[in-house]
Amino acid sequence: MSRLVACLLALPVLAAGPALAIDFGSSSTTGKGITMVPFKVGTPRDQPAAVEFGLRWAPGLSDALGAAKLNPQWKDQGSWLLDADLVVMGNFKLADMQFGPMGRFRPIISPYLGGRYLGAPTWEAPDAVELAKQGFEGISSAGTALSYSQYGGVEYGCKAAVDLPLGFAANAGLGLTTLVSGGWDTRRADAASLSSGKLPSLDVTAAGKTNPGLRTLPGLQLGLTWTPVPVFELYVGYEIMTLPTNMRAQVSTLSGNNTVINNLQFGARLFSFSI
Repeated sequence: MSRLVACLLALPVLAAGPALAIDFGSSSTTGKGITMVPFKVGTPRDQPAAVEFGLRWAPGLSDALGAAKLNPQWKDQGSWLLDADLVVMGNFKLADMQFGPMGRFRPIISPYLGGRYLGAPTWEAPDAVELAKQGFEGISSAGTALSYSQYGGVEYGCKAAVDLPLGFAANAGLGLTTLVSGGWDTRRADAASLSSGKLPSLDVTAAGKTNPGLRTLPGLQLGLTWTPVPVFELYVGYEIMTLPTNMRAQVSTLSGNNTVINNLQFGARLFSFSI
């Protein structure tokens, strides 16, 4: 969580950029779609060095990775993805040619290094079918659980951007995230505490560390921006992102395959407001 705090503290010194409005993804594991809401700010790319912070939220993580299945005979009621990164990049301008009122041609290459945080809260409740099989004994032991899995990693790669005539700009990025730390915890409330009418306790009932084994997650991003007037901007892009399929598992060592998510990205900006 300390990484998230550091990211938030860095926000006041960043210049607002064109945040993407929404991503529509498709999962290689389940074949289902997933919607993501991203936000990104950063300092201008025309400086020798830049800082960039991104935060992405996806409310339907189980649609992409499948049901969590953390507690036997319990059912996944919902799982979210929190994806945050903070990187520092060096900007190398390859050319800068002005074409009068038509605009300019200015390609910039930006290698970067930083940190990334992945968090996944998951809510589970008893499966009604399984409880019926167990009879009274199963009902008396029913409850609910809120689990949280998190990973920290080193993010590195290279981005490229080019200003084009007529208000267009293109960008691309190829990067990797190597996970170096992980952990999980669960807050479980039994049927007795729920029937008392009180809210379930937020005290951790079980926790552990997960060794990600230096799992490396590749990513690719391509985008095109059009700015017909300085106060208005449209964006369309394509992204390939990778997540560990078993990232919510409560295990000591992360195992299993990765899930590839193909995202179509759309965004717009009016003045400093992105929609």
